[in-house]
Amino acid sequence: MAGNECAQDLTFMRIALEEAAKASDVGEVPIAALIVQDSRVLAQAHNYRELWQDPTAHAEVIAIRAAATSLGTWRLTDTTLYVTVEPCSMCIGAIILARVSRVVFGAKGSESRRLWIAIRPAGRAETEPPGRRDRRGPRTGKSGPHSEVFQGTPRSAALARSV
Repeated sequence: MAGNECAQDLTFMRIALEEAAKASDVGEVPIAALIVQDSRVLAQAHNYRELWQDPTAHAEVIAIRAAATSLGTWRLTDTTLYVTVEPCSMCIGAIILARVSRVVFGAKGSESRRLWIAIRPAGRAETEPPGRRDRRGPRTGKSGPHSEVFQGTPRSAALARSV
């Protein structure tokens, strides 16, 4: 059973990586997510933050909304979310609230740059995803006057509690 689950995880993560490449093609940060139930893909999405100019348009949130619509309920019990990089705290909140049973992610936060380099479109020289180069201020992780409150909060701990 565990070997079968691992093979299935690899299959669905490959689908997520293909979706992430689509995001990169349209100038988005190449992050993608899909939600699976009983080996069936309910929803898949990539980031749309830049195209929609919506700070909440993360792949995980979009996939959760689409899966909830597909199932006709916001409770996504017995589902697995596959996401190419570790979910941010906003997405972890959505995952917990949606009652997603299991999360599989491809790269931890600091590894996401290497993932971008691996899947960026041919001929693109950037070593950072679109959007990352445009951030204001120093690269401390701080983005606003109250962001120090969130510094040091382990995102993976919140995720571990949810499953």
